[in-house]
Amino acid sequence: MVSKPVWPHDTMRTQKRLFAMAMPMDVLNPWMLAGMAGVLLPVLIHLLARRRLPIIDWGAMQFLQTSPYSRRSFSIDDWLLLLFRMLALALLAVALARPWIRGNLLGWTRWSPPRDVSVVIDGSFSTAVPVDGKPLHEELRNRVRSLIGGLSAGSTVQLFDVRDAVVPLMPHRSAATSATTKLLQELQPPTGSSNLPAAILIASRDLLDTGHVHRDVIVFADDQSRAWRPEDLAAWSAVDGQWKQAAVPPRVSVILSRPREDAVADVGWEQASIARERLVPGQTVTVQGQLKNWSTTPQQRRVGCLLNGRPIAEHQTTVRLPPGFTTPVSFEVRLPTQGQHALSLRSEADALPGNDHVEFVAEIVTGVKVLLVDGTPADDPLRSEIFFAKAALENAADTGGWVNLTTMPIAELTAEQLSAQDVVVLANVSPIDAEKVAALEQFVTHRGAVIMTLGDQSAITDEERFTEWRGWLPVALTQWHDPAAAGTETHVDAESLTLPWLERFRPERGGELCDAAFRGWWSTSLPAREDGGKPQVLARFANGDPWLISARHGRGTVVVATSTLDADGNTLPARPDYVAWLHELILAMSEPPQRRNVGVGEVMHRQSATNGKKPVEWFDPWGTPLVVEEAGISSLARWPGIYVVATTDEKRARGIDPQLLCGRPDVEVFAAQSDGAESDRTPLTDADRATIAAGRPLRFYDSVDDWQRHQAADAPRSELGWSVLWFVLGLLMTESLITRRRANRAAP
Repeated sequence: MVSKPVWPHDTMRTQKRLFAMAMPMDVLNPWMLAGMAGVLLPVLIHLLARRRLPIIDWGAMQFLQTSPYSRRSFSIDDWLLLLFRMLALALLAVALARPWIRGNLLGWTRWSPPRDVSVVIDGSFSTAVPVDGKPLHEELRNRVRSLIGGLSAGSTVQLFDVRDAVVPLMPHRSAATSATTKLLQELQPPTGSSNLPAAILIASRDLLDTGHVHRDVIVFADDQSRAWRPEDLAAWSAVDGQWKQAAVPPRVSVILSRPREDAVADVGWEQASIARERLVPGQTVTVQGQLKNWSTTPQQRRVGCLLNGRPIAEHQTTVRLPPGFTTPVSFEVRLPTQGQHALSLRSEADALPGNDHVEFVAEIVTGVKVLLVDGTPADDPLRSEIFFAKAALENAADTGGWVNLTTMPIAELTAEQLSAQDVVVLANVSPIDAEKVAALEQFVTHRGAVIMTLGDQSAITDEERFTEWRGWLPVALTQWHDPAAAGTETHVDAESLTLPWLERFRPERGGELCDAAFRGWWSTSLPAREDGGKPQVLARFANGDPWLISARHGRGTVVVATSTLDADGNTLPARPDYVAWLHELILAMSEPPQRRNVGVGEVMHRQSATNGKKPVEWFDPWGTPLVVEEAGISSLARWPGIYVVATTDEKRARGIDPQLLCGRPDVEVFAAQSDGAESDRTPLTDADRATIAAGRPLRFYDSVDDWQRHQAADAPRSELGWSVLWFVLGLLMTESLITRRRANRAAP
């Protein structure tokens, strides 16, 4: 007899454990054991029946005597009836609790009981390895069909497609029929990476409330070690915790399919990135990646960049890679028109096509509404806090039209004016009244971005004047460094420029931002915020003081620059990078919270009411319509690639490459990226298998036939509920016979 599982100390588990200590079995419905209290009913009825009124004999009846044998027989029948009735009620409660035993009592038979099965199918692109001219993934699907076809009547099945996300293929568990296996034909080609411990956890959770004592998680995968994460103790601890909580812990069977050819000519993108997601007309974007040769022989590949599904002629080249060698590849792309465009890094297709391409989305925006607020208006425009910033942004409006600029003094700022803006720049604003602060906070909370540049007027240091800002301002001001003071000067630390939109200003890339001298700035601290958000230092000075600090607040962003926008506190306006830096800052802060480029497994949210009132539909990377919630606002990125949201009357969208629809004003686009390390096909070792299976109900098999041969002998489980019910029926029949005999003897 195998050892009992450890039950959590809640009421149900404790009751079940006490019952299991008394009897060598477990039960599926422990609450039904409360029905054993019904054994008291026959005792109560017996006690009530003894309270009878006095009986007065009449006539000659007083001379009739009952033999001692008859009286003794009546007494025995009474006790037997009481015992049988109590035993029948107790056993009925036990039968309804559905007891089951486990051990080797049924190991000699080949009988296959009904079972609840969760089938886990590895869909990562490592299963695209060819076997006899066909992908290994097809062999996995054939094995699943064979297993489902061999299950006994009454069994139930749920199928899980395991990629970067673990997704059930059916809305609910169903009977193991041929209709179930048809879902395997609808699986998309292998792509992405897989996490098998997470899949086993979800599949085990699906078996918590099923009806059979035989509960199995059966994993169909290749022998890639990475998907099993044998060194990830946290992932496997979560699985162990799930099994300990289960009333009937499932058994996990792993059926591995091994590629018969180890030498696979595989070259793919190990990692890739896009420099920025938002651009203005005339800007270029850098798409770069690391191309690696995973095979053991030298390889040559034609690589290039695609725009909206079409190759860019000038961005095509040939690379040669020795075994295990990695080479960087990058392209500078200029987008043609306003809208959202798909950019792809591609290499020639090979045995593992899943890592031969990676996609991104870049968007050209126009009409960004920017409000420049002058905190210290002056009669001389040259002395204005926003003079240089206004000139830089007006230049942007003239050259590209991407900025809709408005300027005003702080005294004229109102909530109505804020509601029409995307970005608000507060230049050296002195402490303002609570009404304006509340309007700014509401603007940020809803969707906007506020950029606050500090100067000599930003003296919000004392508690009374700082109270209104404390809820959403990410900094506290501690000391103002006066530009007039001797020996006060610092520069931007080049090593702190790590964000993609700031990297272009590093000295090694020709930037001159770090040459600007800062003589007036605020030293700051980053206090704990009321909303729990954590500020991020975007750039620092060489002396360690923060220069740019950012924090999320609601749906918006607050950025604090600890020096001025004009030439009073620094020489930045005199540097050639001033205009480009201000443009990049405005553009970066105007980005919505929902990114166009997401990871697989993340949720994509539409950012606008695309197509007005027309119905829209989501399309996956193969052009297949996706099933989304009724509102159609969001969808899960299940696979790497380009997703589009288009009108349902766009018939050309169905079945074609979604990238061909990109760049149109009525189409919303998202890109999902996967982990390129899936190309590492190092197989599971014997030590890995031992680590995974140690102390767990997990066993590896080579085939479905191998699993079927071992299932009966591998700790079989037998449900005893029906046997107990037959015994209860026998007790009731015996009780009826005794009652009838007693009535016959009592008859005159």
